[in-house]
Amino acid sequence: MKINPRGVAVVAGVLIAAAAHPATKSVGPATRPPTLTSPVQDKNFYLLSMIERTGPLREAAAANKRLALLADTKRRALAHAVESCGSELDCYASAMKWSDSECGDAAQALKELYRQNDGLNRLVDGPLRASGMFQRYSEQSGADLLAQAWLDSARGINNIIDVYGTGKAGRYPAIDAVAYDLASSSYRNMIRTLTAVLDDGRQDLVLFFQPALRFALLLLEVNGRDEAGRLEPLESGENAAATCAIPSIDWNRYPYKLGRRLTPFDLEFRPTLESLHADPMDPLDP
Repeated sequence: MKINPRGVAVVAGVLIAAAAHPATKSVGPATRPPTLTSPVQDKNFYLLSMIERTGPLREAAAANKRLALLADTKRRALAHAVESCGSELDCYASAMKWSDSECGDAAQALKELYRQNDGLNRLVDGPLRASGMFQRYSEQSGADLLAQAWLDSARGINNIIDVYGTGKAGRYPAIDAVAYDLASSSYRNMIRTLTAVLDDGRQDLVLFFQPALRFALLLLEVNGRDEAGRLEPLESGENAAATCAIPSIDWNRYPYKLGRRLTPFDLEFRPTLESLHADPMDPLDP
């Protein structure tokens, strides 16, 4: 029997490629909540927190040419806003928000970095998956999960800037709205001042996401919107009794656990145990 050398070479190439890019392992959520160093930031922007606090990844992201260009663009936008926006809140918001093209550029750069950087690869397919913060993307590849986690972060930053920087109605405006009168000179001066303070430390805003992230977090801070982290760690504080009771619960007694997203049609015309326990007023159900 003759062996085709070209066929052998192709098979060898496939095996080498497979070894270089092994299949993503399925990592389920950890059995305990992740440690939150800065609760408000970590609960809203867990990916960005992990990059900031992991030295080699921070260095890799800062050195990446595409991400470094985005960082420089955002720092220049921040400086320009300080110089030219005055008391115009929309001007500051426009300078700091992420455009669709910037979001896409960063997503592609992160996917490339995932394929090139073993440290980022291990972070995404290990701690990031295990955190449970991005469970809705758990079936996706590491590169795609990373990109989706970033896009969620960018949308979150933009939403904070919209609500607390321009007065756009949030999901629950009765309780989550801006705490000040946006037309007042005091609030406009406050935004101008915090932007100037942020710009004074621009040399520390090395990573591509940091100028916009810091601006958004400052908006939350001046509006007193620290509810996301105010009572952390919940499992050892407010929720300690409930957490301790979990092992004693017979989960088989509760067949109505919501296992999938329900459509409006399901909720109205196909009542089931699942739909009876979904909240049709909650935009996440569906």
